[in-house]
Amino acid sequence: MASKWPLELLLSSQHKPTDNTVLPPEAAKPPDSWSYPQAPPYMLNPLPDDRFRRQYRYAATYHPRDAPHLRDRYCKITMPPNVSQPQFVNGKAMLKSIPGMVKMEMGIPYIYEVSGDPGKIVTVGCAHTLESLQTYPKYAVIHQLVDELQLLTWGDAGPASSTPAVYKLPEFKRNDRSSRPLAGSYEGSYNLASTVIKGQGQGTLAPAVQTDTREARSQIGDILKILHKLYNHILPLSISADEWDILKYVMAENNVFTFGGGGVGPVGCQLNISSMDSGGALEEAIGGAQGSWHVDAGDDPMTHTLVTMLLRLPPGSDPGAFCLGRPGLYVRELNTLVVFLIFKGNDIHSGCAPCLDPSSSRDQLYCGFEIWEKEFSSQLQKPWDLTSAENRAVYVSYIPRAAFRRTSRCSVYSSKDVVFGNACDPVVGELERTQPQNYIDNGKTILGDSYDERMTRESMMQAWNMNVKARISL
Repeated sequence: MASKWPLELLLSSQHKPTDNTVLPPEAAKPPDSWSYPQAPPYMLNPLPDDRFRRQYRYAATYHPRDAPHLRDRYCKITMPPNVSQPQFVNGKAMLKSIPGMVKMEMGIPYIYEVSGDPGKIVTVGCAHTLESLQTYPKYAVIHQLVDELQLLTWGDAGPASSTPAVYKLPEFKRNDRSSRPLAGSYEGSYNLASTVIKGQGQGTLAPAVQTDTREARSQIGDILKILHKLYNHILPLSISADEWDILKYVMAENNVFTFGGGGVGPVGCQLNISSMDSGGALEEAIGGAQGSWHVDAGDDPMTHTLVTMLLRLPPGSDPGAFCLGRPGLYVRELNTLVVFLIFKGNDIHSGCAPCLDPSSSRDQLYCGFEIWEKEFSSQLQKPWDLTSAENRAVYVSYIPRAAFRRTSRCSVYSSKDVVFGNACDPVVGELERTQPQNYIDNGKTILGDSYDERMTRESMMQAWNMNVKARISL
């Protein structure tokens, strides 16, 4: 029997969407040998569904027999018309519908019914803004967390700076898939938590190498704690009770090394920084592997990714579309500074850069915080006005298959210090055979308050499994 959310957690069924059926606009003809995303019809449930906190969701039918056709189609995917560089009228972007795609309604989950069975569902996407979250009891908590995250991300650029923008921390390291912008640019992609190091078999789960000063550890650790809390507040508002229960069970059973805290949470965190303001693809800013259509093949297909997008744009600007290829959905909200998006990371997806009114003076584009001060703390005034050209910070909080299912090695400790147990083998480094970072020595910033519990459970589970394998009775 399907799980349902407790009645006290359900949003009032009075908040019903107005459209019972959502159809995509007519598709455009793609160039030869290419294809565009194509959304199916989405149908609203006629009666409240207690499997979702929102009680309403849009559903489409998915048949597994279609997988080969879809795979072929999305190996040739390209961006459809109208996704970027709109016309501006009086400083406001005039956004056109994207052919063949459905613009997501904020706060409403979009699901697949597998083989048309309403009892077999998978959530493929759900997006939120602060405005759409206002009807939930945790809205004030989420708003406060967003305020704190803005400050830790954009920093305090005043003359007596106490908190730099996180991407301006000394020796802040881009990841291997990032672009390599010109000197002086902060654009790029950065790992903040755990990563899967390639090289042997399924790889090795380990703490990502990142700047390691005391100030950096404190700032990055605080960011990870906030993102962990946001994941726990927003994901239950976006997926079914069954999907949430599975996450809770597997994460406890496999002692999944979540960042920022214990219980349910993401494992990996990628920060993408860009300053592009004329629309278009993001390859130049954050790299071709993640700035164009791509799948995050290492993500576990049972889990959901949370994108937390912080924007620093004048009102009326085009934030850039974020597109989900297989379900044919996209997010593109004007006049907001924060967007949350839940989706399957191993489904093909892509985003576009923001586009600002080209007729406006670039010297004035990043001022005018007073327009937003009703939404955000006045404490953000100084970093907003004094930060440089960066206008888009995207935190991607995800769960690798290697961590969720324990399909790879885990760098818990160094074999140089602990010579017993299944210590991680050395891996090939750039200059010599070296060992990756490990959670005992390098994991406190990442694991946060769950460090002691994670290490204790790991030690006990290892001892138990070894005794069982050796047929030793205690």
